[in-house]
Amino acid sequence: MMKALLLLTFTGVAFGSSLSSLPPFKELSASTQQLLLETATRIGLGNKPLAELPESIKPSNAKFSLVADYEHAANGRIPVYLINQSGDVVSLGAEDRDVYLELEFQDTDGEWKRAQTHNFSWCGNSYMFEPPLKDQHFIALSGYQPKSGSKARIRYRLYRQLFEAVSNVGEGIIDPAEVEAARHDRMVVLGAPFEYLAALAQGKVPEPDLGRWSGGELAIFELTERGFDPARVEEVLNAIASGEGPYTGAARTALKQFAARERQTKRRR
Repeated sequence: MMKALLLLTFTGVAFGSSLSSLPPFKELSASTQQLLLETATRIGLGNKPLAELPESIKPSNAKFSLVADYEHAANGRIPVYLINQSGDVVSLGAEDRDVYLELEFQDTDGEWKRAQTHNFSWCGNSYMFEPPLKDQHFIALSGYQPKSGSKARIRYRLYRQLFEAVSNVGEGIIDPAEVEAARHDRMVVLGAPFEYLAALAQGKVPEPDLGRWSGGELAIFELTERGFDPARVEEVLNAIASGEGPYTGAARTALKQFAARERQTKRRR
């Protein structure tokens, strides 16, 4: 599906526009829906009915289940099943077929941290297709495992979606070098929960070390792009825009873009 791109001008990088800016799947024509489903199948993200799940895979009662099959790891990958029992079709945020399935591990303090780095594509075309997942269907994914490293308690999480999905826990491999690198990539912000994004944009938490990237500006971008409650987003942006902080200009620009998109969404409805 083609869609307009928004430029993250303060970093000079193009990202795909938000899921919330697109018409819901069920509002598309039958022919467009079928085209999207066929495209998803061609790129390895085809929808399959729950009856075709392996017998060992048991979804939870949640709207979305993420189940890792640690017993059938092969070729350095772990099968992971994303299961939709929400009662509706969901469009997945994606980048070049990647639905942001990330490896996490439990550290010695019991905290879960990302153990997989992510380098966002500079090309807007990478974000133009959002694979659909129908209700009572699943998609088979492939969980990353490094070629070498140390054993750890691991799990998988979906990032940058309009819903939360975390897998069951198992034993796997993590690479300490990747764990360290993951502390400084843009996924630290692009994929964080609303509360952290709001605090970061307002300067209430320490700025993460992202090299040349501005954590606060990335947070403002992510607040407007992830499909969060518009009232909550506007409250945060207005607070920033009315002040004299380093992100005042970015917040004012984001408010104008956000308001224009919300008007467009309301007209479409």
